[in-house]
Amino acid sequence: MALTSNDLKQIRSIVNEEVSSQLAPSETRLQDKIDGVEQRLEAKINESAKQIRLEVGDFISDQVLPLFDDLATKSDIDRLERKLDREIDTNIIQNNRLGKIESTPTVALELKKKK
Repeated sequence: MALTSNDLKQIRSIVNEEVSSQLAPSETRLQDKIDGVEQRLEAKINESAKQIRLEVGDFISDQVLPLFDDLATKSDIDRLERKLDREIDTNIIQNNRLGKIESTPTVALELKKKK
């Protein structure tokens, strides 16, 4: 009994059907496992991303923002410099006036008597 080309085609077709029918459930189970793993990984990644966002937010509020509060702005520095300049000028003017008053003969004599 010799196999003809048609016989080989039929055998091939039957084998392909059998293999496909056997693989279909395995492919479905494998795809289900892959989907489950993907979902778990996505959940873990989302949880990690959430944790990282929280930690970054805490770092910014605890470490970075206080630095901004401690830094003086250019306008703060300019305001303090103007204030110091006014105080120094006022002190110089008052010392000059006091020197003139103390150098007046009558006042100088009174100051000598108090010592």
